Amino acid sequence: MTRAAAENGTLSAPGVLSQAVHCDVSPTSGFVQVLMLLCVYGFILYNASQLIAHGSELLLFVPALRDVVGSVVLPILGAVPDGAIVLFSGLGENAQEELSVGVGALAGSTIMLLTVPWFLSILAGRVSIRPDGQLTYQNHHKLSPPNSMSLLRTGVEPQVMVKDAGRVMLLTAGTYLVIQFAALRTGVFFKADENAETTARAAAQERLPAIFCLFVCLGFFAWYLYYQLVPSPKQEQLRKGLYDELTQKYICKREISLTDAFREVWDVAEIYNDESLESETTPILGGLTAKEKMSSVLKAFFNAYDYDNSGSIDKLELQYLMGHLGEHCTADEISKMYKKIDKNGDNQIELEEFLDAMPEFICSRARRRSEAQTKAAQTPDEEAQNSESPQEGNKKETREFSEDEDDHETLPQELDDKDPLLRSFKIMKRAITMMAAGTALVLIFADPMVGVMSEVGQRVGIPAFYISFVLAPLASNASELIAAYSYAQKKTRKTLTISLSTLIGAAIMNNTFVLAIFMILIAAKGLAWQFTAETITILVVELVIGIISQKRVMTLRDGFLVLAIFPLSLILVAVLESCGLD
Repeated sequence: MTRAAAENGTLSAPGVLSQAVHCDVSPTSGFVQVLMLLCVYGFILYNASQLIAHGSELLLFVPALRDVVGSVVLPILGAVPDGAIVLFSGLGENAQEELSVGVGALAGSTIMLLTVPWFLSILAGRVSIRPDGQLTYQNHHKLSPPNSMSLLRTGVEPQVMVKDAGRVMLLTAGTYLVIQFAALRTGVFFKADENAETTARAAAQERLPAIFCLFVCLGFFAWYLYYQLVPSPKQEQLRKGLYDELTQKYICKREISLTDAFREVWDVAEIYNDESLESETTPILGGLTAKEKMSSVLKAFFNAYDYDNSGSIDKLELQYLMGHLGEHCTADEISKMYKKIDKNGDNQIELEEFLDAMPEFICSRARRRSEAQTKAAQTPDEEAQNSESPQEGNKKETREFSEDEDDHETLPQELDDKDPLLRSFKIMKRAITMMAAGTALVLIFADPMVGVMSEVGQRVGIPAFYISFVLAPLASNASELIAAYSYAQKKTRKTLTISLSTLIGAAIMNNTFVLAIFMILIAAKGLAWQFTAETITILVVELVIGIISQKRVMTLRDGFLVLAIFPLSLILVAVLESCGLD
């Protein structure tokens, strides 16, 4: 920071942070402090990306926002940390030099997501491959022998959606070719040709192509969002699988309850009768019955409490299970529920009995609340008239899991607390707060993070591109890596497909949304695209992963090949630069 700037107070807070590491000192002086700053900023950006991911996932549990969140909000917010690093790398005084940090973040994020978590997904999700080429997903012991590391006899088989996503990724990778061809036409793509004069000339010649590339990126970006908003049946199935996985995750973390996760079932109970729920599909439930919509999540929790794998649970296990689902019931409620569910009277609750009962449980609470609200709003004359109605008497006889009628005279506070509308509002408020906080942290600390990575590169004599290539993804994409491994561990085709599709989707966002930010910087600030070696490397990696994504079965050997691509991509950049490419 210069003396004049300090005296005039012209630097903003982020500016002070970034300028603090650009002091005129020897290369080794203060290196420990710079590394500490790198760790602090990286930790903050990691937590910011976690806040954004957590908040956007919670928004999925607000039914009115679910489709938009799943198709638009999640992909965009996932790219915000990388986009911010790219943006601030081109806003400083030495934008042309620091832009290499942004390119390193873009290339590192894309290549890391397509290699390390891809390998971890295959490693965690692998099952045995039988001699006839079929995988043992249906077997109780999916990996035989346990922990087998056979390179050719273990592997994964994702669903066809991964192939579709791989083809979309290859299509959107063409955006790099637009700006790279423009850079080649300037004739300035060798380091030996680069100086202040040739760089300025190349920047002027690339401005119009950059604007064109910007529109190409935005076009692909809009098309991809539309592709997500209007899903095919296969994509809808994948989205439901993702929602079920997130439902299990957040119920286990005690952040939502079963009723929060399936608010639509509550809504249906206020519109339709019991028979509709049991036997008919409804538009509110996406063309499914309540049992079909809830079965995947309920099976996972039921199996977790079926300790002896007998296919049934007892009364005590039911009580613990309901508590785990966030539906805290009294001992009397559990007893009544147990009698209702155990229809065959064998003192055990089987899976099908449990699946049949849970929609009724949610609906009974919805009806109790609706009736309490209605009675609270009635005059004494209307209440007396309704109490004589034979239809009301029939409802009392058929109501499931109900309490004594005296409890319906007023609207209890405990039912207010369990109102799904109120809980949905609280979930939405919390989600928006988390996303706002995460985004604010990214916007505040992305700029100093760029400065620190540049400074580290200068002090150790390594180009800033390589520093940001390795370190930036650790801060901005760690959540995707953890999520991919977690999904794949369940060793099902559905969860593996979710894992790999999410990784490819992140690469598509880098190809469109993040690259569009680059094009804005190049066009607005008159910068030159001097990243031929990096562009070639990104395209080669995406081509290889795109080909692998088309395979029906990916063996563990393929997984190790994918993992090797990450260090090999760095070597490829170094080789191309040693050959003179910029």
